[in-house]
Amino acid sequence: MTEENRNSDTNRGLRDALDNPPPIVDDVPGGNGPEDGGGSSETKLEKHQREAAEGKPGGLYNMAIRYRLGKGVSQDHSEALRLFQQAADAGSGPALYNLAVMHDAGDGVDENIVEAMRLYRLAAEADFDVAEDRIEELSGSLELDERKAEQGLAAGQFNLGLRYYIGREVAVDYEKAYELFKLAADQGDARAHVNLSVMLDAGEGVAADPAAAEAHLKTAAELGSKRAKAALAGEEYEEDDEEERDAFEEIMELIGLTSVKEEIRRLRARLTVQKHKKKHGLNASTITLHMVFTGGPGTGKTTIARLLAKLFGQIGILPKGHLVEVDRSGLVAEYMGQTAVKTKKVLKEADGGVLFIDEAYALVPSGGARNDQYGTEALNTLLAEMENKRDSLAVVVAGYPREMKQFIDSNPGFKSRFPRHIDFPDFTPKELRDIFEFRLKRVGLRAGKAVKDRIEEYAAQKIAKDRRDGEVFGNARHVRNIIERANENQAVRLVEAEMETGEAPSKKQLVTLELGDFVFLDEYLQ
Repeated sequence: MTEENRNSDTNRGLRDALDNPPPIVDDVPGGNGPEDGGGSSETKLEKHQREAAEGKPGGLYNMAIRYRLGKGVSQDHSEALRLFQQAADAGSGPALYNLAVMHDAGDGVDENIVEAMRLYRLAAEADFDVAEDRIEELSGSLELDERKAEQGLAAGQFNLGLRYYIGREVAVDYEKAYELFKLAADQGDARAHVNLSVMLDAGEGVAADPAAAEAHLKTAAELGSKRAKAALAGEEYEEDDEEERDAFEEIMELIGLTSVKEEIRRLRARLTVQKHKKKHGLNASTITLHMVFTGGPGTGKTTIARLLAKLFGQIGILPKGHLVEVDRSGLVAEYMGQTAVKTKKVLKEADGGVLFIDEAYALVPSGGARNDQYGTEALNTLLAEMENKRDSLAVVVAGYPREMKQFIDSNPGFKSRFPRHIDFPDFTPKELRDIFEFRLKRVGLRAGKAVKDRIEEYAAQKIAKDRRDGEVFGNARHVRNIIERANENQAVRLVEAEMETGEAPSKKQLVTLELGDFVFLDEYLQ
């Protein structure tokens, strides 16, 4: 972010947030002198240090502010970030907001507007209203698009190009629009390819070139653009917002999964660099896309596989970028000799995208592959086709950690063909609370703080119980089931109330879940 942009009127709110963060929780006049009352000789600094050492959110937050501003301690942004993160993990809205501000401004950490927006939203959801102001300021703004473009994000390059093309908050400049669309297209943005096709066809910002225009349209169609497919077929196109989302941003906006996001960030960077090397005729070794996902149920394995497929398509690594999901039944046939045919058919369907095999270890029973001729036939076919299609197909095998280790160890060829292993950790109680809130919003429901607190408390209790009993915790899947059951309880409650009073439920009542709708949680802990 340039110094000129930092000092602009549009960034005054950010500048104020940097210079005047939310205050130390119990700050009172008197610097670092003794606490008022009680005759205690403990200074405020000592109190904050003690409370931080005890893991209290207020103490963690206060010490983070001190390290960030150099108040009573030497300024240390790394320590401030660490303490803000700990306080945020404990549910501190001000801590989430400060983390967002630091990522927003590149203050002690690499500037990352996508991560900043995610943290601002979490802070707002934690009822820290100041975050709403920054979200409103940034959402759909020229500043947001400029900063995303500066950070090399295809979504920012496309949006900024669109601004220059139509003159939204900037002067119309077809040449700039073309350059920005080209940058986004080089990263596999199908929308940018469509717009380049339009500009090349009309000679806007570049010399007219119908052949190049058609080539961009075909590329967009290969990347999955419904608009481009419709244009090539001479059909009407109906707007579909889903294909407009940037897959990498979707991944970064997911709740939790910090280690998974880092793996994907590194893979995306390497793939992008390799693509640039090929473009310049440099030596670029082939990067194997096949990988292993391990983790419990509801930890996001299928969601990440779907978004990875979309990401590979958007950056031009795989021609289609679609996902085909199967389990053992999708690969194994009823009779010997038919399994290879069935498996090849699935591989053909997945070619150009990602084949996701859930519970892949079901192909290799505990007795070994030799005891299952059908599974062996499917695996042998899979291994051969993985090698033949390694430039156009990514195979992701997924399942529980222990079982997946047995699966990989069962065949000497698996370790070399699946070099990348991504572990999906269980969600924390706080992350499950965030997932609960997110899912409620997605289905048009809401709940008060008491309900959200109960969900977080319950999650901690349920996780501890399942570990103690040797059970597998359901994570986000379990949260979804909780919402469905609570929704049923709400429906029964509202219908009974209507029968008793003769009054239909209000709009607010229809969208609000109450604490009583979750009484069944105690049953799950027995």
